Amino acid sequence: MRKFIYIALVATILISCKNKKNTVESGKNSLIEITSKQFEAENMAIGNLEQRFFEEVINAKGYIIPLPTGRAQVSVVVAGTVQKIHCSEGQYVSQKQPLITIAGSDIIDMQKDFAEASARLKKIKSEYERSKSLLEDKLDSQKGFIAIESEYKASLAQYAALKLKLSATGLQTTQIENGSITPSYQINSPISGYISQLNISLGQFLDKQTPIMEIINTHNLQLKLSVFADNISTIKVGQKVKYKLNGKEYIASINHIGNTVNQESKAVECYAHIDNAGNVAKINNAYVDAQIVTYTERITSLPLEALLKSENSYFFFVLDKKENGNYYFHKVEANIGRKNSEFAEILNKNVNGKILIKGVYNINAE
Repeated sequence: MRKFIYIALVATILISCKNKKNTVESGKNSLIEITSKQFEAENMAIGNLEQRFFEEVINAKGYIIPLPTGRAQVSVVVAGTVQKIHCSEGQYVSQKQPLITIAGSDIIDMQKDFAEASARLKKIKSEYERSKSLLEDKLDSQKGFIAIESEYKASLAQYAALKLKLSATGLQTTQIENGSITPSYQINSPISGYISQLNISLGQFLDKQTPIMEIINTHNLQLKLSVFADNISTIKVGQKVKYKLNGKEYIASINHIGNTVNQESKAVECYAHIDNAGNVAKINNAYVDAQIVTYTERITSLPLEALLKSENSYFFFVLDKKENGNYYFHKVEANIGRKNSEFAEILNKNVNGKILIKGVYNINAE
């Protein structure tokens, strides 16, 4: 019975040793040995302490929105019925490109009024110049000239006002003055960009208060970020902003800081200029998670995967030598400063030699 127990105990010890990684500790030098096979199997890598820029950041949430000059609301100049639609939702249009054609009696009446005002002005202008000449020759009274002058100025104002209104429609006023009247006019795009919120259909009557569509210039975008009021004192104009969109990181910079706290969100709105906006995915109103960099310092560091945690301490492994293809390391307790999600600041002094920076989690270094 005792012999059976002894044999079972020996077998258990052998199995346990077999399952452990091939790492041994030399009693003389306290070195940890890693075979070349283990090194390759565990995808281990050797590197150095690295100088990195450590950033203190404020987390913020927000959206990509157009600049004020990058958004245009389109509406009719003169009320009428939609005769033609020259664009579609999501389409890119250039500045001054035709969007829709509007027809109706209002545009016809405006042209008629302008033609009549033009003819009336020519007649009154002739009378005004004749009266002015007679007054200079003292052949007409001051009272008669003032009456003609007042009528001339009123006609001139009416003509100028109608001409401005028609100019906004894109119609040629010289042709209208010659009696050429058209039953419709086109609305052209005020900016270059993509069409959104197209809210019209053929035959629909539109007045000046009816929104037709919105055009967004995706080359004129910015970030609108919400920053908690407690953190706003650390935000400065010019600070770098890092944000991700579709898994890719982009850079912006703070260019405006709000001064009003939203009572619901308890946050202050800040705006950031998008660097190299032409390379950014052109998605208006896209939600983003952002980090505002408030402080940057160059530090000595190691990747987090180069550190092995044991109870309340962290360790890293410095290469002592390499013999017969095997690696020999000695363990060093890490004096850690600041950390982020990728690396940790190493405050140890006089660390010399290469360091195991990958694959340390399977090392048995008790």
